[in-house]
Amino acid sequence: SIANPPYDDKAGQWTHDLLVSQLGTVTYNGHSYYQFYLDANQEADGPISLIAFQIFVTSGSPYTSSSDLTALVSSGTPAFDLNGAGAVRVDISSQNGSGSGDMYILVPTSDIGDSGNLYLYAGFGQDASGGGYASNDGFEEWYAYEGPSPAVPDGGGTALLLGAALVALALLRRKLGGLIKPKPVRLQNPPPEESDTAPFLKRF
Repeated sequence: SIANPPYDDKAGQWTHDLLVSQLGTVTYNGHSYYQFYLDANQEADGPISLIAFQIFVTSGSPYTSSSDLTALVSSGTPAFDLNGAGAVRVDISSQNGSGSGDMYILVPTSDIGDSGNLYLYAGFGQDASGGGYASNDGFEEWYAYEGPSPAVPDGGGTALLLGAALVALALLRRKLGGLIKPKPVRLQNPPPEESDTAPFLKRF
């Protein structure tokens, strides 16, 4: 862990080291994935837009300095980049306040492997064209699934994003300014109820 992490990341109890080897897997449509949950922490069920999502994987010892993480994000090559094939924005319908799961991301285990340090970088707010929804409350939280390997249920109303690659060690956040607007796009398929999976979730 880093005492003074960069961007809007939170130190201490809010950010934890995590290895790829610690992750549990889930099965969706017959394929194996790593699973990451987002608690957007929005006020009054406000929507929020995910406009940047990158996963970096490194070998050796975890980084211990803020400058190393900043350099990784600014000039490193991500194992997964939401905007790798063009600009992408995911508009998320949130549940009120902190402690509610608002979205989860599934990343194929075959794209990540089973070892290494994981760094997750996420940006929220309006995109370059001015579209999207900004954060209106506290900091966002990501959780990694570490438990047994359940099948992901179908149906529901919270957001699901299928990525091409992902993993886990530290979370870097950046909030971007913008106006809150109504009626976000809703993606389908919710995660299991958080109360059912809580013993197997670990906050980044």
